[in-house]
Amino acid sequence: MLHLIAAFTSFARNFMDQKLSNKLRIISFLLMILVAFIHGYNENLRFGGSGNFQVAWWLSFTERFISDGICRIAVPLFFAISGFLAMESMGEFSFHKFGMMLRSRFRSLLLPYLLVSLLGILLVVCLQMIPWAKPFFNNYDIHRLSFRTWLYVWLFSPVPFQLWFLRLLIGYFLFFPVIYFLLRYFRPFILLLPLYIWVSPYFLGLTAIWSQPFSLGTLIFGLISGLDMATLLSTSKIQFEGLLFFSIGVCCSMYKFPMVIKPKVSVSLIFLAVWLLWVGYRTTLTIGPSVDHYDVHYHLIAFTFFGSILCWYLYDLVAEKVENISWIRNNAKYSIGVFLFHEPMLTILKKLMIKALGQSDASLLLAYFIAPAMAIALSILLSKAWSKYWPNAYSLITGNRTQKKVTVEA
Repeated sequence: MLHLIAAFTSFARNFMDQKLSNKLRIISFLLMILVAFIHGYNENLRFGGSGNFQVAWWLSFTERFISDGICRIAVPLFFAISGFLAMESMGEFSFHKFGMMLRSRFRSLLLPYLLVSLLGILLVVCLQMIPWAKPFFNNYDIHRLSFRTWLYVWLFSPVPFQLWFLRLLIGYFLFFPVIYFLLRYFRPFILLLPLYIWVSPYFLGLTAIWSQPFSLGTLIFGLISGLDMATLLSTSKIQFEGLLFFSIGVCCSMYKFPMVIKPKVSVSLIFLAVWLLWVGYRTTLTIGPSVDHYDVHYHLIAFTFFGSILCWYLYDLVAEKVENISWIRNNAKYSIGVFLFHEPMLTILKKLMIKALGQSDASLLLAYFIAPAMAIALSILLSKAWSKYWPNAYSLITGNRTQKKVTVEA
């Protein structure tokens, strides 16, 4: 998510008209809000020594309907936007341009990943030094970790867990030429392969040969450190989902799919109602003593795919009104900060609120809505302060990108 917000400001003038440039800027910010609410899910929250606790059916439905339903479109769309921008920035593919893109992504992806992961560890170290705060942050006892395990946490299991997105994205960029030539010679039909693998439940937990290059850095680190990297070398569903939507984005740029249209209001509202009912139905399937995991899986895949396309084009119906909301327009440039800083801040806020208010259903619901909103607001404030008073440090940690409003010509 980090570089897509940043990348279009560099390339939009040459490759995109003003409408699409605005759409990418604003919709990326709105998707980041959805991501914060995905992470706001608190039904399975852990406290030191207290385990999980049960919640009411209506509360579980509400949180899953939003976090594991509506908000599910955010990550696929981020991958698709990333692929689209990568192809747009290149224009016509060449290995020289590919090399330039990799150098750019080193600065905009890898450096922020390493720096923010390190800052997350330092934050937990400080919090674990406070006796009353330590039970809230019990995933790692940082002080007792060996150096090799500390490196593992820093590089592959960051405390700001949202960084997994950047890690996968780095792999997709490394194999961009493969994706490009497959799409060029097999046209969009090649997308049926990752789509089938994503849909099929039989590929859950698959370890495939193609996954090894994506994890080459992991493999090398494992050989040097002696740590067991086997679990990180397996191919997960999210890798196939990311690969599919990243490739869809590349395909949309290559074959000039329309990215901005104005669908009919009546038809759009019907589709939206159907999608919301579908999300609600699938949510009910996840709650209860007996859950058909195959049924849940198929519905999740289908409504995520359908909803991602639907919401992308629904935005065009409300684009003018949304872009005229001053809060959104003024803060969209801090999407990078929201992505980087909302965790572990959000986890801290969730646990503090529930500890203070108790573990009643009302307290959990309150924390579910307020904690993400507070994390978003604090992330924006932190980004504003950091970019104003320490602009060089902010530029480094956000990938050498500072969001400035640009005029894009068709």
